[in-house]
Amino acid sequence: MRDPVVIDGSCVLHNGQRIRIWGIDTPEASQAEGLSAKDHLVQLCQRRHIHVVPRGKDANGQMVAYLFCGRGDIGAAMVAGGYAVSANGAYVRLEMSSRRNRMGLWRDGWIENPTIHRLAKKKRLT
Repeated sequence: MRDPVVIDGSCVLHNGQRIRIWGIDTPEASQAEGLSAKDHLVQLCQRRHIHVVPRGKDANGQMVAYLFCGRGDIGAAMVAGGYAVSANGAYVRLEMSSRRNRMGLWRDGWIENPTIHRLAKKKRLT
């Protein structure tokens, strides 16, 4: 098994622990762009040592952390490449730049907001 194992565009499994990358949000697997975000994270982490800097836990008790993986801050790289949006205002300038330059998922001018997608999906299920 390779480590880290990329679960989706913003979560990895490392040393048996699920970790959500702090400061970013990415399209869900059920969204059109979800697989592209996951694939980009795989490329960033492929064959590289991962360094985890915990920031706390989310509402589900999952670890939230900065990830560093060979190329520096993975959250920043995901946003700068246009495969994630800034959460908590962490990478706003990088997001503005990737939007303006139509990087990654912004190539068509927009990304369906992952938070709104999750809320709509939850509403449909209730």
